[in-house]
Amino acid sequence: MGGNREVNGGAKSMKFACSLSAPAEARSYVRGHLPVGDVADAVELMVSELVTNAVVHARSGVEMTLEELSDRTRVEVCDDSARLPETRDPTEAGGRGLLVVEALADRWGVQRLDGGKAIWFEVTG
Repeated sequence: MGGNREVNGGAKSMKFACSLSAPAEARSYVRGHLPVGDVADAVELMVSELVTNAVVHARSGVEMTLEELSDRTRVEVCDDSARLPETRDPTEAGGRGLLVVEALADRWGVQRLDGGKAIWFEVTG
């Protein structure tokens, strides 16, 4: 996978292969498209967690959409697995990705798609 495209009047979409390098590539993409600051740091961390989940648990390539709106940043991470994510006990090793998103995002959710799912989040600022 790979490739950059613009969707929905300014939203940018990027595809990443099912690879252990995908989270680093996604973080780099965020750094290249958001101004430096607390919002970018939070988005970068959440993207890293969600892309890692897609690669490790869904065993899928990932399409990430990044959209800067007037008052918030919205990110959507899509994979090819219909299995919905589950939060885990924070004392377990690993499995804290959704807890990170829950803690840092102003809003987030999961949407079923034909042949997969999208996990999205929004951060104000």
